Order: sequence, then structure tokens, then C-alpha cells
Amino acid sequence: LAAYKIADLGALGADRITGGAAGDIDGDGMLDVVFGTRASVPNSSVYRVEYRGGDMTDMANWSADIIDSEINIAGGQLDIMKLANMDDDADLEVVYSGIPRGGSLVPIVILDIQTVDTTPIDVVKVDSNGDFVPDNLGQEFTIVGVVTTPDFNGGSMSIFVQDETAGINIYASTDPAVVPSMGDLVQITGTVLQYNGLTELELDDADADILILGTSTVPTPHVITIYEYINNGEMYEGSLIKINAIAKLDGDWPAAGSNGYPTMWDGAFDLTMKVDKDTDIADNPEPVYPINAVSVAFQNDSSTPPDGGYQMLPRFYADFEQDVAAPPSPYFYFTDETAAIFDGQTVQITATDEQFTFVWHPAVDLNGDNLIYQMQMIVDGTPVDFNAADTFVVLTGQQIITALSNTNQTVDVTVRTKGSESALVPSVDTLAVTFDIVVGVDEENMIPKEFFVDQNYPNPFNPSTTIQFGLPQEAKVNLVIYDILGREVAVLIDNEFMSAGVHQHSFDASRLASGTYIYRLHADQKVQTKKMLLLK
Repeated sequence: LAAYKIADLGALGADRITGGAAGDIDGDGMLDVVFGTRASVPNSSVYRVEYRGGDMTDMANWSADIIDSEINIAGGQLDIMKLANMDDDADLEVVYSGIPRGGSLVPIVILDIQTVDTTPIDVVKVDSNGDFVPDNLGQEFTIVGVVTTPDFNGGSMSIFVQDETAGINIYASTDPAVVPSMGDLVQITGTVLQYNGLTELELDDADADILILGTSTVPTPHVITIYEYINNGEMYEGSLIKINAIAKLDGDWPAAGSNGYPTMWDGAFDLTMKVDKDTDIADNPEPVYPINAVSVAFQNDSSTPPDGGYQMLPRFYADFEQDVAAPPSPYFYFTDETAAIFDGQTVQITATDEQFTFVWHPAVDLNGDNLIYQMQMIVDGTPVDFNAADTFVVLTGQQIITALSNTNQTVDVTVRTKGSESALVPSVDTLAVTFDIVVGVDEENMIPKEFFVDQNYPNPFNPSTTIQFGLPQEAKVNLVIYDILGREVAVLIDNEFMSAGVHQHSFDASRLASGTYIYRLHADQKVQTKKMLLLK
């Protein structure tokens, strides 16, 4: 026998599982499993675990909720659980009972599925003509979804509900007798309205229009960037989102009992955060930035059409993951001068010692890390890296000729950066430049006019890197690696006669410790040394 976890009923308040049955309750061709319990919260709960299709061993393909509870308030153990067709319709009924265990007798209960026509939330909110006003304004709909927030209003009710298609605000001018809690599975009937751009279902009679069906799982937030949100706000409006690696750009953190509207940013784009006074957020200290923040995608825009004013509306102080490691922003760009020279241009290389300068703006790192850069040239799909200590690289004609294998072609040029994190972050900016090589080079054998040694690439490296050098004529070559104290750690080329041309040699530093090393190339009467950095 093999066992697989398909649901966590403990997360829904279950304690002891005491009875069970299996079958296709709703006739959808998918398996349903029901369980009785003892000592659950709420008491005397009946749980349904529903298969949704796909790999049956994958927990993601099952859903769990409470379908009944509190039939026996004082206690009880629901250990009699059956599925049967009690009324000759298309669906099975759940029949259960159990042992009192100190409470009143547990009756025989029949749970019968009642079919209600509901509409997916994305259909309720649809804006087919793109005018930022819902097509169904003023029409009544019934939806089923999970409550994703607490009530944001005192006296009136403002909650958010989400299904598998979208999220929406639910508004009632007065609180119902029982305000749904976060995680409740609810059926709601209301009229489509719009307030300052925010699409709502307004309830005429909250007590009659809300039916709490049970308890479900709050959906996982959509992980998006500020750029993705502000450029597609209508798609995310009303749903849970998570924006990582942001900090406060402007504005004051609110005092207890007050709303606040600080401006958050990710190093390039900014977004208003609404800190609602009815949450616990303003009662706590301002978070330590950068943060990863879960919130509801909210809108407040009184203009016509309401095509802006998108905000993030956090629910709790616990929605903030504080003092996180934030990689540098990818939104950094080549300077206008560099773009004017290279982007979309044909650039001639007329000499091997001719210099070509690429300059870019610095990236923003919200942790304040010192950044290193690497310019990357994509040649026939293969990256060729040029390391930079600052926000520019100066390449010689020979370096470009070598990278292009002495072939005229159009290449993409971009930049990557990193802080204390190990991963390199590529810039969103790319230049497309065509190089036309007119320098006098032996094209057949690619013989450089001058002796040269390139910077190793990649650099920093782990554990291997490549050292490239050029010989204008045949020479005896030594290539030796030293540590920072000048001690010899490896001999890559030992007094070998090598032909004129461009040569590459790989160096594997698996056995060495992290640190700075020096490589020294000696060819006839010429010597060059360069540093390289091993990071493990």
C-alpha cells in the first residue's frame, strides 16, 4: 500500500477523524470523500474532500471544506457516515449520525445538495469594451467564493471574496448579524456597482444575501511586480497579490486609528499603499524595509474613465515579511548617449586598439549593497561576458573582433548586476548593434595584430573560468596562476610553443578556496598579469 497526503483537515479545525465514506456526491465524475469528527472546531463538523482531476497523489488537485457543523453543540462523535441516493435525483446525499459522548443524542442527518446558479466573478466584472466600467453595471448576480479579508469598515461591511477566476469587493451599508470571516466559503447575491473605479457587489439585505456554506482555504496570492500590477490593474483588482522587495519611497507611516497612504517602490516603479485604520497595521511600528507584502489589489480613482489609482491594501501587520534580501532592480538602462551610438546602428571597427565605451545608469539595491556589473554580448545565442567595476565598460576593437569570431554580425548587448545575492540580475534594457569589421586582420587564420590578454570570463567564477589571449606570431608561452600572496597554485601552460592566433584556456579551481587569484601570461618578451575572483 502507498499513502499520499491529499488534504489537511487540521487546518480546518478537525481533531479526530471518526467516520468516513466515499463516492461521487455531485455526479461530476470525480471522487468525493466525507469524514465525521470528534472534538472539531466548530463542533460536530462534517468534512468533504473533493477531487478536481489530474494526478490523484497531488494535494493541489484536491479541495477540502466543511459541509455541516454543530448538529450536536455539547459534544458528539460522528462515526456513522454513508453516501446514498435518498430522493432519486441525480446526486447522492450524505447521511450521518453518531454517539452523544455526554451531549444530546445525535440525530440522523441527511445533507442534500441544493443547486444554485452562480456566476464566475470574472464574468460578473467583465469589461469587454475596455472602458474601465463593468458591462454588467446595475445587474444582479450570485457568486460563490472564499472570503480573503477581514471587514475593512466599521458599521458598514466591506470584504473581499475570490474564486478561481477573480476577486471582487462585497459592500453592505449595514453589517449583517454574522459578518463572514476570512476563509469562509460564501454564496452572495448582489448588484454590480462601481465606486471610484472599484467594482463591487452591493447587498440589498446582507442577512438574506449572504449564505455561509462552510470553511475553505484562502487562495494563494498572485506574486507580481508593481509594473505588472499598474499595467494590468483590472485583472488583479479585488484579488490577493504579493509584491516582493519593496520599500517606502515617500509619505508618513500612519498613527494608530488613522488611515495612511505611503508610497512604496521597487527601485523603479511606485505604488500607493493604503494602510486602513480598521486593521492592526497602524497599531504596530513601521516595518523594516525592504518588505515582501501581501495585500488586496484595490482601486481609488474618481476620474473618467477610472483607469488608474491602483493601490495595495494589506489586511494585517503579519502580511509584511520584513527586512528581506532584495536583489537589485532590473530596471536600469544604458545612457541615452550610449543608446544613440550603438542601438540600431552599424558600428565600424577600424583598428584593434580602437576603444568603444558602453555606459549605463546604476541599478537600485534596496538593501544598500555595493553592486558589481557585467556587460554581456549575445553572439549567435552564446553570451560573451565583460566584467565591470563600475557602470561602464571600455572594449577594444580586438576584444570585439574576438567575441565575434572575426565575423560581421548584429548582436544584442545587455548588462547584468548583483549585490550580496549569488544570482546575477539582467537589465531590462538591450541594445541591438551591428559591427562591421574593417580592421586589417588575417580573416582566414584570425591573427591579431598585437599581443593581448583578455580578462577571464566569467569573473567572478565558480569553479571554472576561461582565459583568452592573442599571439601575433608563434611564441613560447607560460600561463601560471598565483594566489594573492604570490604563491604558485597552478601551471596551465608550461613553456609551450604556440602558433599565432587567438587561444583560450580553461581553468578549474574546484580544489581552491574562495578569494582573489592572479594569472600571469608570458609570451617571448611580453608579460601581462590580471586578477580574477573565485566565489564559492
